[in-house]
Amino acid sequence: MKSTRKRADINTVTWEKFRWLIRSIFAVQDKEILCSKFFDILPRYVDLQLEGKDVEKFFPEIGHHLHQCPECNEIYQALLQVVQSEKDRDKK
Repeated sequence: MKSTRKRADINTVTWEKFRWLIRSIFAVQDKEILCSKFFDILPRYVDLQLEGKDVEKFFPEIGHHLHQCPECNEIYQALLQVVQSEKDRDKK
């Protein structure tokens, strides 16, 4: 007996993903950075952020790249969490 339920297509675009794609298209800037450049700056960016500095002032291209690149954003979030945990542990 065949199931009458339709399987979700893996290529289906959710509303959230659609909104992210549209925002990303309109957020393109004349000067974009590559992921490799992002990774060069990321450790300093995280350190400054955890020191309470205005990282957008020092590295505006990083914030933009984080908005544009979900893979780099995921790595940034993980690094931020690890470094914050280390700093918290060192305080004890």
